[in-house]
Amino acid sequence: MAADLRGCNWRDVSADTVRMYGDELCLLTPEAMRSFLPAYMFACAQEYERSGLVADSLIFGLTMPDRTASPERHEQNQVTRFLEWYYDRGS
Repeated sequence: MAADLRGCNWRDVSADTVRMYGDELCLLTPEAMRSFLPAYMFACAQEYERSGLVADSLIFGLTMPDRTASPERHEQNQVTRFLEWYYDRGS
């Protein structure tokens, strides 16, 4: 996973790559998780029906204490909006 993500911007990470490492998000350092979180969120939103393990890993990662390296307010807002959207989708 580290080799595939090294030097990448989150926009460079395809949904296929996210799915390949879907259950490994929580293995990233807090800084790396913060950097690649948008790729996971985007993959879940774009392919909700196929997101399965990716969505589970994302929710788990977002609810673990200290895993997002103190996100800025606008990042917190984006995460909150994603979680609300995801909750509404599953209801």
